[in-house]
Amino acid sequence: MKTKLIHKILGVGLAIGLVFSLGAAVIPTDDARADEMEWGTVNTPSWEDMVILPGSDIIDYAVGEDEGDIVYAVLELDDDCTGVGLDAGTGINGYALVISTDGGVTWSDITENVYDASSAPWDAVSDIDRLALVATAPDNEDWVAVAGYMNVSGAPDSFVVASEDGGDNFTYAHDVEADGIYMKVIMDMAVSPETSAGVQNIALAGIADTNLTDAVTSNSGYGAVFRLEAGTWLTGGW
Repeated sequence: MKTKLIHKILGVGLAIGLVFSLGAAVIPTDDARADEMEWGTVNTPSWEDMVILPGSDIIDYAVGEDEGDIVYAVLELDDDCTGVGLDAGTGINGYALVISTDGGVTWSDITENVYDASSAPWDAVSDIDRLALVATAPDNEDWVAVAGYMNVSGAPDSFVVASEDGGDNFTYAHDVEADGIYMKVIMDMAVSPETSAGVQNIALAGIADTNLTDAVTSNSGYGAVFRLEAGTWLTGGW
């Protein structure tokens, strides 16, 4: 009887020990919780905090290499946002190009540098309709390209400017045209790493047409990919 009782006591003890050990195994430690990643919403602070513009839409963004400290973003501005973008009443004033050098903690407005791009065909701020895309080279966070749309007689609807100094100075990357075919709508853009020839390529994907002046409709245009071999600073063509 004593032997059976001892066996039962040991059996109950082992069972209880097993339950406790299993329980301990499924209770996550602080380290385990730290490894979990979850999405969540945050309140958007004001522009005065230099973190994000209230009520504005992020149209596109690009993160630089290394630690990701360099971030570029194209914004469509809310009517309440002032002191950012170009205040011209029309055109590009509704959009902004901003840069962060500390991983998105603070931002600087570099929209005016796009307008001041060398060799650009526009004469007034109102000649630029909007900004659309931004891309940076994966091996050089200072090499950045920006795409947008303009209204300039004799030039395509779309445009690209590029900078090799982090957006301080931009250069117009020629008319986006190849053999009489014009890129009318840019849907995506990418910048290559530096090639063996020491240049970066810019690639565009979108809708092209042979008609320079008419807008693209559902009955016109076709998918196309354009590439610019940037050369010794944007020499060459699409």
